[in-house]
Amino acid sequence: MLSGQRRSIRCPRCGTGNRGDLRFCGKCETPLGGGVDIPQAELVLASRSSRLLAKTVDAPFTMASVLVARFVPGAMPASEAIQLVLIVAGVFGMIVQLVLLSSDGQTIGKRLVKIKIVRVDSGRNGGFVANVILRAVVNGLLSLTVVYFVVDVLFIFFRNRLCLHDYIAGTRVVKA
Repeated sequence: MLSGQRRSIRCPRCGTGNRGDLRFCGKCETPLGGGVDIPQAELVLASRSSRLLAKTVDAPFTMASVLVARFVPGAMPASEAIQLVLIVAGVFGMIVQLVLLSSDGQTIGKRLVKIKIVRVDSGRNGGFVANVILRAVVNGLLSLTVVYFVVDVLFIFFRNRLCLHDYIAGTRVVKA
């Protein structure tokens, strides 16, 4: 082996070659046994304001634009073009958001304010199940009830800044 080269670790699950300093497979997230744990204390919680700003930036890229498009025809005459643009932006935005959440633990807004979603137990990206299914879909459905929505929002004012959807998914939002 040449000096400066790192040994490669083959994933026991999928067979992908990974750098020797990695703890998890870059493809399937299977533990590899290499690398060094990042101490949990080094992960700094995202501020409440950065989470709010990210949510504000993300709003046009989510279901919000599709819902707004539903009410545009009654509010504005000859608004079919506006309605179509809102629907296309909403659907495209949701697809982009889902891909970003699954792969990086970030949405467009979170990426802009430099925060990300990680698992509480490992400090790693939660992936599709935690970030999309539990945080977005389950939380979105529960948020249709006003009581849950209000309680979920109020939870961010506790010291650990975890909302109900963070507890459901086993995640937290930290500085990237």
